[in-house]
Amino acid sequence: MVLEVDRPQLLRFSVVWIEGGRAGPETEVRVTFRADGAGTRLNFVQGGFAEVAERDGHSQGWRECLDRLAAAVDAAKVRA
Repeated sequence: MVLEVDRPQLLRFSVVWIEGGRAGPETEVRVTFRADGAGTRLNFVQGGFAEVAERDGHSQGWRECLDRLAAAVDAAKVRA
């Protein structure tokens, strides 16, 4: 669920991870954006985990997702 949007600098939303048909705890994600030279710096924070293992698993998943996003942006720059 989207909790807050303050364009172009903030996106805040909640996430419920569902695994094996069971919903886990609701966590909150806060993404901020700021100009950084010719690009944009993204700061990503997710909180509200009950266990360290849950936090670490989500951290790895988001890293993979953001790495793919960076690769797609780089590829788009080459084609432009």
